[in-house]
Amino acid sequence: MKKFICSFVLLVISAMTSLNTCAQEKPLPAVGRELKMPSSIMKEERRVLIHLPEGYSASSKDRYPVLYLYDAHTQFRTAVTTTEHLSANKLAPAMIVVGILHRDRSSDLTVGRDLKHGFKTNGRGEEFMDYVEKELIPYIDSKYSTTPYRVLMGHSVGGLSVVHALIHRPQLFNSYISLDGALWWDDQKLVAEAKTALGNNTYEGKALFLATANRMEKGVDLEQVRKLNGDATVLIRANLRLVDDFSQNKNPSLRLMHKYYPDDDHNSITLAAQYDALRYIFDFYRAKVYPSQLAGPSFDIIAFYQDHYENLKKRLGYVAPPEKSHLNYFGYLALRSKQYDKAEFFFQQLVSNYPDDPNSYDSLGDLYLAKGDKLKAIEAFKKGLTVGEMKETREKLNTLLNEK
Repeated sequence: MKKFICSFVLLVISAMTSLNTCAQEKPLPAVGRELKMPSSIMKEERRVLIHLPEGYSASSKDRYPVLYLYDAHTQFRTAVTTTEHLSANKLAPAMIVVGILHRDRSSDLTVGRDLKHGFKTNGRGEEFMDYVEKELIPYIDSKYSTTPYRVLMGHSVGGLSVVHALIHRPQLFNSYISLDGALWWDDQKLVAEAKTALGNNTYEGKALFLATANRMEKGVDLEQVRKLNGDATVLIRANLRLVDDFSQNKNPSLRLMHKYYPDDDHNSITLAAQYDALRYIFDFYRAKVYPSQLAGPSFDIIAFYQDHYENLKKRLGYVAPPEKSHLNYFGYLALRSKQYDKAEFFFQQLVSNYPDDPNSYDSLGDLYLAKGDKLKAIEAFKKGLTVGEMKETREKLNTLLNEK
């Protein structure tokens, strides 16, 4: 009977949000490393999962934005996969991912009580955010190669906490991602607070992505659901109310994207929405060059590259060193179109910025090969092999030496 009651309670609650108060703790995702740290603020041991980007080295000058996310038990694996995919395709910077584990997520991620829906526990959300701001973030910044750019992501009551942080601690993160956020909490008090805050804060350089799942009856659209009542649609109505308030306020300094997922429910929304949110937040990151541009005699790929990184500096808030992948991308674009001087500029930038990477010299050697300068190609390949062994470089060098 006790098991049945717990299951029934969960069934009712899931119509509004997935608090998982009866669920047993699940095994940790098989990615990242676990960190345990005492919290003087929370007066308990806290646990987080940390994922470092591929190629991360504490001795390198590379530094990384940090994605902080709630509910690491369920959200961490997909977040890591998404950031890895985006960075590998030059759609977002490589990121450190910090997933926060919760012993009591409804306490961590809510502020006050929601007596209307029977939640009598007083949420410790403010205390929890103090822990994030004053203990967790300083620790991560002191131990890892981070940049000042931070993203906060949360689902359900995690999304509620994300919006709470945007409204009450806008200085803490650069971008905020709420996935089907439980904004119904405490009679939508946070939504009312957000409307007031929009007129008082500038939110310069901030971005908010709001995702909402389909929790409507067949035939009901977004306009109709705004007029409904009842718990079945309160979550989506609260989110739409927030979107409407943002639209009416027209705060020009806050970038806002709301996306509705008609074919997803409260739990299935997370994978697609994580991807969409990060694509939106870093929509400025991709450096796309079209073949028609390269073919045009007036197109200056070097100026394009310099303008792109100046914009990255402005949007990210720090001087971003050129990524290896970007320099290789621009260099080989120029090389394929036989713009050898421009290709050499990028490969020399690669060697200058990443002298300890053997691939830098391999790329430079490819340029000299394309130009027919075998002596310089041999010199570049040999230099690269003194830095580190690369099978591809070794094979190209041996081929050149055998031709002599």
